[in-house]
Amino acid sequence: MEQSYNQIKNVKRNMFLLFAGRFISDFGTALFRFSLSLYVLDITGSSTLFSLILTLTILPGILVSIFAGAIVDKYDKKKIIGIADLLSAICTGILFVLIETVTSSLILFGVGVVMVSFIQTFLNLGINSGVGNMVPEDKVGKINSYFQGMGALLTIIGPILGAICYGVFGIKIVLLIDCISYAIGAVTTLFMEFTKNKEAKEEITLKESVSYIFTYVKKYKMVKILMIMLFGLTLVYYPLTNLAIQNIMRIRVGATENQLSYVVAALGIGVIVGAIVGSTKKIENEIKKLSNKIFALAILVLAWVAPAMIYLTMDVSKKRTLVITAIFIVIMAALGAFYTQIVIPSYSYMQMYVDENVRGRVFGLATSALNIAGPVGLVLYGILFDMKIDIAIIVISALLLIGLGTYVARATFRCDSIQENI
Repeated sequence: MEQSYNQIKNVKRNMFLLFAGRFISDFGTALFRFSLSLYVLDITGSSTLFSLILTLTILPGILVSIFAGAIVDKYDKKKIIGIADLLSAICTGILFVLIETVTSSLILFGVGVVMVSFIQTFLNLGINSGVGNMVPEDKVGKINSYFQGMGALLTIIGPILGAICYGVFGIKIVLLIDCISYAIGAVTTLFMEFTKNKEAKEEITLKESVSYIFTYVKKYKMVKILMIMLFGLTLVYYPLTNLAIQNIMRIRVGATENQLSYVVAALGIGVIVGAIVGSTKKIENEIKKLSNKIFALAILVLAWVAPAMIYLTMDVSKKRTLVITAIFIVIMAALGAFYTQIVIPSYSYMQMYVDENVRGRVFGLATSALNIAGPVGLVLYGILFDMKIDIAIIVISALLLIGLGTYVARATFRCDSIQENI
């Protein structure tokens, strides 16, 4: 009885420390990234340089995720998470000192961003692959729901507080806040208890370890299905929510900054609602419903045709803009809710059923794939929107999602078991 009580107490403590540590650490990162975007634009006025800085934050995730996953699988995940947070704090601390005493050159910022993004690749893989070591299986879905909700909340408040901090204190103090947030993250990791977290004793080289993961994913059908689904989903969803909606609202509709912010905030609110709903569902049941959720996304994307017809056929007016804004607020909230209910069970499944000694590599492969899909989608959608074929883009996006949903439905039906022996 006493042992059971202690186990429950440890689980609750782990969940609190994990969420608190990640929230503080990610909050500092959100503040710095938004402040850095303002700083770059203020200093240079160049959107190209701004996009270059953003690209530098993505590159490490594309280039080293699979290799980082192999390292995460081989060594103690708690140590990797703690060391990664500590090294991030040290890097940002050194960057702060150099900017304060030597130069505030953008090149120095670029080098610092690359270094921290490289370290954060190990941190994120350690967390994603280590959730199953921190909490029991029945809590994995809830943890992922918390993370999705936290990400949505930071998306809403990060830019607001980042703008305030940058305006009041400047980029240097924001960087110092980021440094302190990483240090706090490292401290919270020290007090967490990991189960079944021994260093792997594989007698294989790093190259063999990386090669093995492709064989592993190919062998286990459900993991392969989820990988393909997440890649296809990111290819469509990421550019729709990060480029298309901004393009339509600002350029086509002529919406104000506030109206655009309401639409973007609605997506975040939808993600939070989806996370709350997803935390109450059983993972195995939700995996079986993934195709239905993708079909729902396709219908919601197709619903973009309604506001598109309004701004394409009606003259510019305040009433027209308000109507379109109201429609998009509803659509984006629903879009965020359904998307989250696809992502949560997918990540939870891999955290629960993929073997601990390959979990890091699986998430490394997934991270690389998604970091490729997002930018590729942005480029393709950017080219298409320059062609001013909005309705065609919307219909094509919906058809791609329908095709993806059909693939998932057929593939999961043919899959021998949702709970593969992996």
